[in-house]
Amino acid sequence: MAAGSPVERGFLSVFFAVCACASGLLPREPGAVGLVGIDYYQKALLLFWASSGEVFLEQAQCLGLLAVCSAGWNTVAQSWRLAGQAVRIAQDLGLHIASLVCPEIPVPLALLGSRFLG
Repeated sequence: MAAGSPVERGFLSVFFAVCACASGLLPREPGAVGLVGIDYYQKALLLFWASSGEVFLEQAQCLGLLAVCSAGWNTVAQSWRLAGQAVRIAQDLGLHIASLVCPEIPVPLALLGSRFLG
């Protein structure tokens, strides 16, 4: 698993996070001990931490998915921590501002003022 560029690391971290969440949907073998999908979870976290110092959208997606996966395992404290990190990364990227106004849809200025400022 040699992920060189940040794009590859980002994609792979999201992919492994999706696999970790999806593995919880599979039936468990009787007598199985441990968390289902923990291998994918660990791979996603390793790829996330390998790109520390950089900020890109896939990091927020990965952490959001890992938060859902952790909540499914009933490790709620870890889930909240991951969700908080995902929100902070999304704010660093400006996603909280970018989603307020869509440039493709013309919205009257009076409506914007009454909805967002009032």
